[in-house]
Formats: sequence, structure tokens, C-alpha cells
Amino acid sequence: MPENQNAQMDAANFSALAPELKKMEAKQAFEQMRSYESGGQASTPMPEYVSHKKVWALKIKAIHLDSDARPRDEETDGSAIIVPEDRGFGPFRVPHAYVAKHQPKAGGYYVQYQDGYASWSPAEAFEEGYTKV
Repeated sequence: MPENQNAQMDAANFSALAPELKKMEAKQAFEQMRSYESGGQASTPMPEYVSHKKVWALKIKAIHLDSDARPRDEETDGSAIIVPEDRGFGPFRVPHAYVAKHQPKAGGYYVQYQDGYASWSPAEAFEEGYTKV
């Protein structure tokens, strides 16, 4: 088999395995941390959990920071306008506290939980953890 075809197959295999490798790396990092914190005496693995939360979310098409829309000398409130990708939803403002804490980026998700808490999630993590109903 030609060398570049082998490289393409290796890249495709790696891409297919990448999500599983990330999970393994996260678990290994956690076990190392736990082992370190217990003086190298890791006992039983920490219990695993599966999320069953109900959330409302919009994929973010664009974010317009208040500071970007104003002249340099004008004071801003630190808020931002989120433009959703989903049809039927208009742009909406999020406060400075949300922007400062979550640092949302286009392509990710604006997420609201049942208790009203709002956060931001990267697309890969959100789409891996939630299914649209």
C-alpha cells in the first residue's frame, strides 16, 4: 500500500478513536490526581454518573460584545448580544456576569437549566451529552 494511503488510513482511524481517547485520557488524569491526593494509595475508582438533566439550549451563531459596538472612549456595561443559529429565535442580551464567567464562543451552546441557571457549553461536549427531544 502506498505510504500516503497508509497515512490517510492512520489519520482516519485516529479521528474515529479520538473521542474515546479523550475519555480515556480524562479518566487516567483523574486517577493520577486521585492517586497523588491519597499519597499514591488509590483505592476504588470514583463512581460514574450519567446525566439525566433537562435543559433548554440554543446553538450560538455569533456573539457581539457590547465593548465592540461602542467607540473607544465610551463606557460599556460588559454585556453581549448572542445571535442563535436556530430559526425562530432572535438575538438576545446576556449580562456582563455571564460573559465574564462563561466566556461564550460562537459554535457553542447557550444553555439554561430548570432552575434558571444559564451557562455556556462547547459544541462537542454538549452534543455528546444531550439529545434534542
